[in-house]
Amino acid sequence: MDLQDLRRRVITAVLLAPAAVALILYAPSGAIALVLGALLMVAALEWAPLAGCTDPLRPWLYAIGMAGLTGLAWWYAFDHGAVARALLGAGLLWWAFAAAWVARRWPLGRNAKLAIGPLALVPAWFAVVALHQQLHGPELVLLLLLIIWGADVGAYFTGHRFGKRKLAPEVSPGKTWEGVWGGAALAAAVAWVGAALIGLDPVRTVTIALLTVAVSVVGDLTESLLKRQAGAKDSGTLLPGHGGVLDRLDSLFAAAPVFLVAWLITGASS
Repeated sequence: MDLQDLRRRVITAVLLAPAAVALILYAPSGAIALVLGALLMVAALEWAPLAGCTDPLRPWLYAIGMAGLTGLAWWYAFDHGAVARALLGAGLLWWAFAAAWVARRWPLGRNAKLAIGPLALVPAWFAVVALHQQLHGPELVLLLLLIIWGADVGAYFTGHRFGKRKLAPEVSPGKTWEGVWGGAALAAAVAWVGAALIGLDPVRTVTIALLTVAVSVVGDLTESLLKRQAGAKDSGTLLPGHGGVLDRLDSLFAAAPVFLVAWLITGASS
């Protein structure tokens, strides 16, 4: 990333961040569901061409189908524990498979990539909305985002300053192990401060944050592999300096289900 791209990224983040924070902290969960659902439709529009859809109509049909699946999750997953567990379980299984896909770089076909899109996107939508409904929910959603952003910022600057050992050179040549450790360190610091401000157990919060960061790296690399196999630099052009919605939220899509499940299992909100 050159200096001009970094400047555009910072300007975009500064303009969008206050609106995002206000929405998370003060809007009801229903509004969060609608806004995130709209972002998922955009992400689906970007996913379909990366999967190999060249017909201009098919991405729109794919996005409408994704909206329909999100609607079904809204109607059934929040009121039926078995449906919620199945949805989150499907998301967790997908990201476990995604880690292997990144490591092996299997050449999946168009239909397979289209089929896995809902597994990557819909469980993340449900996880964020469900997290927002928990005790300290708005603060937890904001903390989740700050952990991911902290990991991103820490990885960028640590990787540029100290990065030597490539993380996945065939998938994303710019990422390094030093960047991963730097990102994890900053994310842990963010989690510790956030836990103190919200009144949570800092050790549990940091532990969950580190697990979340590890999975967020998988999300980032998965989208990088999807773009590399499609021969694309970015998933879209909606966000100056960031690319598309997938480029900006790929880590969140992977991290959100893991964060929610870990939070509920450990009872970290108590």
